Amino acid sequence: MLPATVGLRRSRLGALACWMAVVVGVGGCGVSPPRSARPEPTEWAGPLEDVVPADAFALVLVRPAELQAQPPLRAVMSALLPDAALERYRVHTGIDIRTLSAVVWADTPDGSMWLVRGSFSAPLAVAEMGMRMLPLEAASESPFVRRAGHYQGARRDLVAAASSTLLAVTGTPSLTSWILRRIEASAARSASDATPASGGSPALEATAPTGAMAASSLLGAHPAAVQVLFPRPLALPTETPVGALLAGERAMLVAVTAAGPACLRLEVELRGSFPPGASANFRRLITSLAATDLGTALGLSDALESLSVQASETTVVLQVDLVVARLLEGLRMVFELEIEELAELGGDATIEAGGR
Repeated sequence: MLPATVGLRRSRLGALACWMAVVVGVGGCGVSPPRSARPEPTEWAGPLEDVVPADAFALVLVRPAELQAQPPLRAVMSALLPDAALERYRVHTGIDIRTLSAVVWADTPDGSMWLVRGSFSAPLAVAEMGMRMLPLEAASESPFVRRAGHYQGARRDLVAAASSTLLAVTGTPSLTSWILRRIEASAARSASDATPASGGSPALEATAPTGAMAASSLLGAHPAAVQVLFPRPLALPTETPVGALLAGERAMLVAVTAAGPACLRLEVELRGSFPPGASANFRRLITSLAATDLGTALGLSDALESLSVQASETTVVLQVDLVVARLLEGLRMVFELEIEELAELGGDATIEAGGR
């Protein structure tokens, strides 16, 4: 939709994919270690996004089970992660990625975090991963089953945040501790039937700057199987056309839903301060992007007819429908170009899982 502003860098996408493979591949083949008696994990079933730190740069929320129920989204997921590969994961690990109820990734100043929730034993997963995948430095069984150590040059924390919720942190121990305190507080609040006065994310709102507080409400404003949230200003160089247009932006959400049996709907909401005429300016920007080679390849040029732009002094909402078949064709072309670039780099091309 806005490649210059909302797209994650290729290296970060590669890192996310690699670390996702580590996170979801928790079962492994071979003989499982003896299952010693462990305390019952914290009974926490609150929204995963509620424990994301307020100073996060970006948050990605995916609901795989919901995604699978929408044919256009399922088609894109199948192209990126073929069913055969997902089935091998299921057989190998006991975890079917397609049935996970929620996955959250967030990037913060202190590191990155994953939260994965589904039908698997998080305590057993953490114990097994600690034995086979990490040079183990620390281990605890209470109040959370937790393993910590270094893996591929970075410090990792693996925690059974609940019976079927796994937390994986690449970063400082203080980040893990902060998240776990939020989880305990959320579990205690649920046990006492107390709910926050606001409908937004408590973690994003607690002691958060105005932009982060506004961003937290965006998740509820645009429910979707895939949401990408930027709670802080993008702060792009104002000498560029895009940077000048987004100079007053304070928070942004991209939501992906199905629009009929063959289209994806992208909704982008920006909050901040926008000048008069912002609607026409954003429409011109999208039209310019659609005319680029990438915009044409992804079908954005053909989707301009569906483009909707609504703007006020504090909010801009963009909406466009992309034909899935055209989008997938463009993605395949982009991936082929990236593969060619990597091949030219030869042995110097390396990707560190979980890298920043």
